[in-house]
This record gives sequence, structure tokens and C-alpha cells, in this order.
Amino acid sequence: MDSMDSVPYISFREIDFAATASGLRSLLLGDGPDLSFQAMNIGIVDKFITHLEYDLLKTQFEEERTPVDKAVFVSAQSQMWIFAVYEHLRTWRGQAKDIIVWGKNGILQKMRDGVEVGILNQSSVVRKAQIQAFIDDSNLVTGLERDHARTDTIFFLVEAIRIRLAKHELPKGGGNSRYPRSPTYGTINRWCGALDYELDDGVITTFGMVNRRDIAEGLRQLALNEDPQDEETRNSMKEWLRGPKQT
Repeated sequence: MDSMDSVPYISFREIDFAATASGLRSLLLGDGPDLSFQAMNIGIVDKFITHLEYDLLKTQFEEERTPVDKAVFVSAQSQMWIFAVYEHLRTWRGQAKDIIVWGKNGILQKMRDGVEVGILNQSSVVRKAQIQAFIDDSNLVTGLERDHARTDTIFFLVEAIRIRLAKHELPKGGGNSRYPRSPTYGTINRWCGALDYELDDGVITTFGMVNRRDIAEGLRQLALNEDPQDEETRNSMKEWLRGPKQT
């Protein structure tokens, strides 16, 4: 039997749920009004689902069976949350990549001037001001590039499971089949109650499991502002999450 020292997740009471949103907001460009509000929503729903997950685990333990009604509800909430996180990270990474490329090509001023500020369109005002900040301080482009690298691992993780859940397909280049075996089926994690989704090659090989709690912990990790892993490690993670190459 595993010892308590091997429990991979901290308890509900120990989780700093504020860090779910603040991790996303810690990224350059991440504190703009639109992305900041979306980060807040992700944090609020994260706490809600985490409570549901632990309740699911408790019920399973007490009744010695899978409470199907609760499991189905947790599954629905988990998948929608994962999709929201994916869209948030995809949007932020797209905006960040644009500015990184513009900065390297020396066209930030041109791109700033090309933003049309519409009447009562606060988003365009914010976007223009954000680009201006990178014009005023060229070091911010380097910082943004670092932040983009900091999100690689968590984004690749979310992307890998999102493709399976939303498109019912394997990532391009992964596996000997186009389709995963059970893309939306999750088993209840025995430590935290989150649903473990299988990473497989569509044939016989299972090479990992991912659950919603893992993703939430990854978002909270961003708040620590740690240096990104080296590029080789990040690329290796991406390839691992895609699964075995086709043969």
C-alpha cells in the first residue's frame, strides 16, 4: 500500500485557488481586462469543480461503487473547463507571439498604428496601449518571449487532452491510428477525484494519464514565475504528449 508521503496532491484546504487566476495574470499581456476576466472565471470554476471531484471520491469510497450521476456531472464540468483553459492559453499565446515577431522585425510602431480604435471599443484602446508599452521598453519583448516559453509545458498538456476530448482524434503525427480508444471516458483518480483521461496511440499502447487537477496545478505553478524549462525538454514534452510516432 502507498504511504501517505506518496500522495501526489495537496488537500482541498491547502490549495491556493487564487493562484489559478493569478498564474495566468502573471504573464505579460495576461492582466488586460478581457484575459484577466477570463482568468477570474477559470479560477472560480476551478474551485467549484475541485469540490465536486473530492465529493465524487468520497461518495465512491463510502458506497463502494461508482456514483454514475455524480461522475457524469463532473465529467461534463471538467471537459468544459479544459476547453476554456485551452482557449485562454491559445488566445494569450497568439497575442504574445504576434508582439514577439513584430518586435524582432522592428514593426511594432506600424502594427500599433494599424489598430483602429472604434467608438466605445475599449478592447482596441487596451491593445494599442499594450503595443505602445513594448515600443517604450524593448526589454519587455524579451520578457514576453520568456513567458511564452513558460507556458509551453502546460499548453502542450492542455492541447493534447483537448484534441482527444473535443475532436475525438489523436494529435497530428501521434499514434498508429487517427482515433483514440475512449476519448471522453475518464476514471476517478483515487487521490483527488478528478477524472483521469487516457493518453493512448489508438491501438494498444497507453503512455500516460492526464486529469483536470494536473492542469489546474500547472496554472497555479505559473504564479511562481519560475524560469522555463530548456527548449529541448519542452519539445520532448510536446512529442511525448503526442504519443508514439506512426510506423
